[in-house]
Amino acid sequence: MSKVLIFAEMADGKIKKGAFELLTAARAANLVTQVLVLGSGSKPSAAALGGWNVTDAFVGDNPVFDNYNSEVFAEAVSGVI
Repeated sequence: MSKVLIFAEMADGKIKKGAFELLTAARAANLVTQVLVLGSGSKPSAAALGGWNVTDAFVGDNPVFDNYNSEVFAEAVSGVI
């Protein structure tokens, strides 16, 4: 079975709509789904994704991710893949 890693972008402490669109597509395609959520408050947001058939949630609940920095985000993503 194929798998997909979805980066669930956050804004104002909530996961943005685009992530849910990707989760819907992954579920429809019967993919093993992993999610990466970064930012303050990401731990409870990631926990709420349990109903979306997420098999693994990688969480960086840290304010360092609240403002986009390509080097910081790239390091986090590379640590997951």
